[in-house]
Amino acid sequence: MTKKEDTYEQWLEKIKTTEPCLDNPEELTNDILNRIYALPSGNSSRILLFVSRISGIAAAFLLCFLISETVFFPQDKQFTEQPSTANAVWQGKASFLPDDWNTESSFLEKSRYLSEQWKEYKKELSKRKAFFLSKRISVENIIH
Repeated sequence: MTKKEDTYEQWLEKIKTTEPCLDNPEELTNDILNRIYALPSGNSSRILLFVSRISGIAAAFLLCFLISETVFFPQDKQFTEQPSTANAVWQGKASFLPDDWNTESSFLEKSRYLSEQWKEYKKELSKRKAFFLSKRISVENIIH
């Protein structure tokens, strides 16, 4: 390792002591100055910095807004309960038993009733899908 270090030191000394040979120093100076002037100005970086700050502030406001909507959701905006299953919507909400339903009925009877309501809803939904798909196919045939 010492031989490599000695070689490195000698090489470094030669570089430090050797003066550069320039054919035309005026041309070199002009070339350096022209390249400095050709560099892009700082305006684009200022605009980029300004836009990034504004977008960061907007993102922080949106995050705060979403957190406040999640944590402090008003109770009066919640969905009202439907009195019967005929008016119930199955999209993520619970269905309710009709008003005249016997309160003494067992869990199994309630489960069967709601299961039948669900099956009817799914049948109606599949009919709607088939109807809309047939309309889409007929419209595509007309277009093409």
